Amino acid sequence: MLTVTYALVTLSVEQKKSRGTLSSLQEQIQLCAEKRGPGDRSCIESILYQLVQFDEACHWRNLELYVIPALRRPTNEAHALIAELEALSSMGENILRSVRSRLRQACEQGNEGIKELCCAMERYCHRLLQRLAKEENELLPMAQRIISSDEWFDIAAQFISHDAENHAHKPISSGTQFAIGSIPAFATRVAKLYQVSG
Repeated sequence: MLTVTYALVTLSVEQKKSRGTLSSLQEQIQLCAEKRGPGDRSCIESILYQLVQFDEACHWRNLELYVIPALRRPTNEAHALIAELEALSSMGENILRSVRSRLRQACEQGNEGIKELCCAMERYCHRLLQRLAKEENELLPMAQRIISSDEWFDIAAQFISHDAENHAHKPISSGTQFAIGSIPAFATRVAKLYQVSG
């Protein structure tokens, strides 16, 4: 029972951190949308980079690494919900790629172009907030019901190992600390998100 409680508290803290990061990024987006002047592009680029970092960090959360795989195994009950969560993440990634591909042109358009990019980044935040809400309100209660105590013990042990590994990595930047897992995987995902379709 204590193992399940530990795992759920760890997941709750993880969710809270993700929500806090998204909230901070939304504030930056709003400030950037209100800002006018030659620094608009650097403002958008900075936020876009942070969104890409956040998106990558989401894939290295304990929930995605250990809880969702545990839910895939015992029953088909979670499959539709997991597919829905993955679709929300995929929509978010598509938005980030679209912002990157339209960055130069939008900045040349001035205020309207900047506003359009800020709206797109707000949509990304909205999709991720939707995902976080579904994880908290639907996925975690399902996990509590479906995953056995023995499996929770194994999951909690993986949480501890994952946490120790993350502390071995340095923060990505002085202002933002994201758990990124391995650097090659991070670089691959960032390249994918920054890919500009021809």
